[in-house]
Amino acid sequence: MAKKQSLKLLKKFKLLNSVAGTGVMFIRRKKDKIFLEPVYWVRDIKTLFYETACGSGTTSVGLVEAQKQQKSISLPVIQPTKMEITVDIKFKNGQFLKAQIRGPIKKLKTDKIKI
Repeated sequence: MAKKQSLKLLKKFKLLNSVAGTGVMFIRRKKDKIFLEPVYWVRDIKTLFYETACGSGTTSVGLVEAQKQQKSISLPVIQPTKMEITVDIKFKNGQFLKAQIRGPIKKLKTDKIKI
C-alpha cells in the first residue's frame, strides 16, 4: 500500500525523473506510539524501496513534535523493523538547539560484491 501511495505522490510532484533519489515518509499514530514507513525512489534503476528504517525521517518527526509542543523532547519512533529509534530534540525559546538519534543496530543482510 505504501509503495502505491508513494508512486502516486512522486508522480504528482514530478519527482520520478527530476532527481536521482527521493522518498516519502508515512507517519501514523496508534495509541501513544508513532510509526514511520519510509519509501525511497532511485531514478537510475527505476525502483521503489520500502526502507527498514530512516534516521533523517525520524529526526524530522522529532523536529515537528518539538515545534508543536514548543519544548525539548525525547521521542521513540517505531521503524518498519518494529525496532525503535529515539530522537532527542533540544528546543528553547522557539529555536532548535540540537537533534540526535539513538537506538539499536541490527545487521539484516550481507552481500559480497566482487569488483
